[in-house]
Amino acid sequence: AMWILELETPRMDAVDAYLVRFSGPAEHFAAGNLRVPSPQVVDAIHPAFPFSLEPGEEAEFFLRVHTETSLQLPLTIWSVKTYATGQAREVMFMAGFFGYLLALIMLGLVFGIISQERGMAIYSLSQVGVLAVVSF
Repeated sequence: AMWILELETPRMDAVDAYLVRFSGPAEHFAAGNLRVPSPQVVDAIHPAFPFSLEPGEEAEFFLRVHTETSLQLPLTIWSVKTYATGQAREVMFMAGFFGYLLALIMLGLVFGIISQERGMAIYSLSQVGVLAVVSF
């Protein structure tokens, strides 16, 4: 069966994940902001490592993580279907968040132009800065 191990912390400098099978060779996954990700790593906000296990097969996952920021390492093991559903929900949430922020920016600019209030334009430009920081 296919599974996905997801680290729920998006910003880490370097992640090395090792899937050690008792019946075969170990698999290595690389991810992180300062690393070129392994080709099998799922391209998502959080590092996600797909792997398959045969029925009754035992394996261990080892993680080595380095980051200059604070670190919490919650993780979840998902089935592929559940992971895809969760990713779709996260994308919808983020689209709603950024859509709402863009609407606030546009309303601030429109009200600033209509009322000729410089403060509204400055407010909208500050939200553009927030949008830029959150997006990257």
